Amino acid sequence: MKKYGVQIGSLLLCAALLCTGCGGTGNTDDSTTGTTTTTVPTTTTTLTPTTTQKAQAAGQLLVNSPDGKPVDAELLSRLKSICSPHKHELSFYYKDLVSGYSIEFRADEIYQTASVIKAPYVKYLLEVANVDLNKKLKMTKKQGGSSHIDAQPIGTEFTVKELMEYAIRYSDNTAYYMLNEEFGFSGFNAYADMLGIRSNNANKLTLVFPKPRFGYLSARDAGLYFEDIAKYIEQGSENAKMLKSWLTTTTVDGMLADALGATYEVAHKYGEQGSQAYHDAAIVYAPQPYVLTILSTLEPYADASDKVFSNVAALIDAIQTQLHA
Repeated sequence: MKKYGVQIGSLLLCAALLCTGCGGTGNTDDSTTGTTTTTVPTTTTTLTPTTTQKAQAAGQLLVNSPDGKPVDAELLSRLKSICSPHKHELSFYYKDLVSGYSIEFRADEIYQTASVIKAPYVKYLLEVANVDLNKKLKMTKKQGGSSHIDAQPIGTEFTVKELMEYAIRYSDNTAYYMLNEEFGFSGFNAYADMLGIRSNNANKLTLVFPKPRFGYLSARDAGLYFEDIAKYIEQGSENAKMLKSWLTTTTVDGMLADALGATYEVAHKYGEQGSQAYHDAAIVYAPQPYVLTILSTLEPYADASDKVFSNVAALIDAIQTQLHA
């Protein structure tokens, strides 16, 4: 696989294809019961904004082409027609991990993260914090949304590795909370800042212990997290392979995995929180891999909502294919 390059190119805005119509540092240190050894992260990715805040607020469909190659006008027009009816409840961010080509729609809009945050948190623990995977933690209470380990009695011990897997593959909240209680969020917040996660630092939405443990992010933020996960996976370490295996075998397939999984391997993390969050963030292992994150307040599990995800995913994949034809 080619190394991913971050190229800042010219912004291609097709006025006829715009979708019309249509958030100081506050890092609180948290107490933890565990210790970690910090290493240098895979990347310190920052992304030059492709447009102004005013354009984002207007809900425009924005295209950034580093090499100036145009996208098929019909594909962009069809993508516009999907986005426009959902201009107040939908955001997406797409980036070709080879060329740096990107398209976004309301990518700075801030949403509750729901369970999408579990993927970058586990990646942080695996690489940056370098935690002891064999350390055992005792379950002292259960949280809602913990479908996998609820059957086990209070007092059951799990290794850190097991809890990571449960948090990713089964989106288990008790597993995620146990990791939070052991390792906290101070290091993770610093890692997010290094990636340029704007909804963390700039908007005083950092994660703290005991809460908020989920926080907020934008579609671009989710894209930066998953681009970093992709770079980590590319390194090919045993831990990186393990993370990829969890992300590609999640028990809640839905949305992007359903739309693209029959054609490509899709490493993704889904998130849902009632009317406040219905999201999916993915690395799509097409011949030229790309990141696609879709955040929304669409009705969870509804056929109409899933159709929006699948339609956006299909058109983004068609655009990706056209760009590399």
